Amino acid sequence: MEVLQLNILGTEYLYDFLNMGFKLLPSAGSDYPYFDVAGSERIYARLEGEFTVKAWFDAWQQARSFVSNGPVIEFSVNGNERTNEFSMSKGERLSIHAIADINPDFDELERLELVVHGEVVKSAKPSKKGVPIVLDYEVQAEKPLWFALRTYGKGSAKAHTAPFYVSVDGDNDFRNRKKTRALAQKYSKVLVAMKESTPSLDEEPEHFDTHNDILPMWQASKPELDMRIDKALKIYRELMQKDN
Repeated sequence: MEVLQLNILGTEYLYDFLNMGFKLLPSAGSDYPYFDVAGSERIYARLEGEFTVKAWFDAWQQARSFVSNGPVIEFSVNGNERTNEFSMSKGERLSIHAIADINPDFDELERLELVVHGEVVKSAKPSKKGVPIVLDYEVQAEKPLWFALRTYGKGSAKAHTAPFYVSVDGDNDFRNRKKTRALAQKYSKVLVAMKESTPSLDEEPEHFDTHNDILPMWQASKPELDMRIDKALKIYRELMQKDN
């Protein structure tokens, strides 16, 4: 899911779907040549061994990655830098260590944050100007969860890691159970509205080029779209019933 473009870090949808229990990878893109220069926002993945295209995509799929328009985030969990999924016993200590840094010619970092279930639980600032930000956090494993790290500069710099997942005593249901029902209802309403809608030609980007094509394309793809919406609505209904 793309979360970083045009120096804007948008995490609402990423956090919502993680809180419903869907594993997603954050992505970034510069949308060149329409807006910025190529590579202004990137995905960085930690590789083991020789660099190849396949090795890079494998590392990204294994979530050893972060999106950024400048900052670098290094991280480890219980000393492990190679995985993003951790099986813990209840009461076991979870130790998170992260460092955020940036080229001072580009920006100056303001804060590094640890996000658990979409909420900031720890924030760190640089000890003095021009030095990396270090964040350390320890907590006892009590229930499954997801967490991520993000950093912001004083200017436009931003970065966000892929999420980490913690299972406890074999329970890997990492969703935010307090929010699941409300989120499933929210996105069910969006899908129902989409199913009942018709595109507004004047609101389409570059409608001057798509005006004659958009409605026929919509009508041709509507049966497939409706089928996918029905599948998604079924999943949301099951989520809403989970904690009843």
